[in-house]
Amino acid sequence: ASVAQATRSAEVRAVADILAKMEHGATPSSKLMLAMRFEEDIFQKATSLLDYQKRIQKRLKKFTKNYKATAPSPIPASTNTQERLLQLQQIYRDKLMFICQHADAAIQAVLAKNIHETDPAEKAKTIEKAKTLKQHTDNAKVWATNLGVLQGTTLNTAMDSKAIDAMQTLLEHRLDNIRNHVLVQLANTDLLIQEMLQQLEEDMKESTSQLLAAIMTRRLTQVKWHDFDDAVKALEENLHKAQAIVPPPNKTRESQRAAALQHLERMRAASQAVLAFLAIPNKEALASRDVLHKCHLSAMQTLDFLAQVMPEFVDLKKEQATPIQLQDAWTRVMEYPHDKLSSSLEEPSPKRAKATRVISSRILLTPGRKTPSNLLPELKRKGARLVRPLPNGEGTFLIMEFGNAFFMTIYLVPLLVTIRAFAKDATTKADPTTWTPVHAGLEEASELHIWGVTGTTASIGHVVHSQLDYASAQATSVLRKFFSNTSKAKHDFEVEISEGTALLQFLQLARTTYSPNFTDLDS
Repeated sequence: ASVAQATRSAEVRAVADILAKMEHGATPSSKLMLAMRFEEDIFQKATSLLDYQKRIQKRLKKFTKNYKATAPSPIPASTNTQERLLQLQQIYRDKLMFICQHADAAIQAVLAKNIHETDPAEKAKTIEKAKTLKQHTDNAKVWATNLGVLQGTTLNTAMDSKAIDAMQTLLEHRLDNIRNHVLVQLANTDLLIQEMLQQLEEDMKESTSQLLAAIMTRRLTQVKWHDFDDAVKALEENLHKAQAIVPPPNKTRESQRAAALQHLERMRAASQAVLAFLAIPNKEALASRDVLHKCHLSAMQTLDFLAQVMPEFVDLKKEQATPIQLQDAWTRVMEYPHDKLSSSLEEPSPKRAKATRVISSRILLTPGRKTPSNLLPELKRKGARLVRPLPNGEGTFLIMEFGNAFFMTIYLVPLLVTIRAFAKDATTKADPTTWTPVHAGLEEASELHIWGVTGTTASIGHVVHSQLDYASAQATSVLRKFFSNTSKAKHDFEVEISEGTALLQFLQLARTTYSPNFTDLDS
């Protein structure tokens, strides 16, 4: 039967869930194995997708009707309670110990943020956040006490089954979140990333692993990259290179340069190892474990070493400004300065006012409206060129150029930003009178250089297209957030001033983001 792998994987998971409800004593791996055999037998006999689905439903209906669960042998209640608590202790012991050991330090780290805070509202918010974190860590200490994890405590066998069920539910749904917040406050990002990578690798099993391998193999074939035809061999070779020991250099410049090149080779091998890992269908059969973590560790060691030795090679006083490159358009993404991430431990306030969404200029540079006399000199200082089509300025826009790499077009009605590449052999600067497509400037290029990769427009041009679209969307979002601050202005004169200020703030942020060394031009 012709059945998509995603459909088969979904059916396997559904069958495993049914088995879990019927046979509580079986382990997750045994349920999954039975489900896979169950599905494989039906897949071999089915003649079509419809027949495949009908056979599964019919077999499951018959199975659930005739199934009789084996009654477990009765055991004393106290022994049953002790066994359950021991199982929970074995599963959650390390995480509970970590929280109990570092809870106080994490809470102090939250409160330490108030030392230099002057805003009373922000101080109160930080104190409330610390209280919330303390409540969660105190709960974790109670669980640790009940499970006999802390020194001087034993299993709380006086707990009844309902209390154990409630504690188990909380451990399953809240413990990881509490531990992650303790990790974040301790600034132990290395351990957090290590666990996330290990969990990611754990999730790459069965159908997920096969799907990733199929996608990666297809893409490698498209770009004619044959280094991974034997993915397992490529993984072993590159992982060995990525973990190679680099002898500490002496204080001479040549020795440090040689060591830096060796570290860069380790980083290159680490990236190749990740690609090879993704191209392997059966990752569970690999002898190497924690591949993603090992590659990440190798890359971070390289970056740490380069950070130490780079000042020996670069004289910052004589260093020239790095020319702007096309990839800067999306690697240096614009961000609104007042955006703040809220902690997931805190409940969102129902009284929180929603920001007014502004998608168009109301007064500034709208059709028929004169350009403010004090705005033009400021635009020139920021290197922005104003284009007002005749006769009344419909479709007014501004152009900002960033070296010979790319340019930004800023529309006001509606508020919209596009970022496009300069043609490699262009003799004139950008002056679009119509909408500029995302591939503009790339079609004439014989080759593109992106992230150290050289290729033709046909091979890597689509990557550049998507990245330019992303950078344009982000810049548009930032522009509209600046203009949202003008929503309270009512009179035309007041609106025009506030919108002019918002536009200049956006232009300044664009220059700061993409041209850090830019200085205002003389008007």
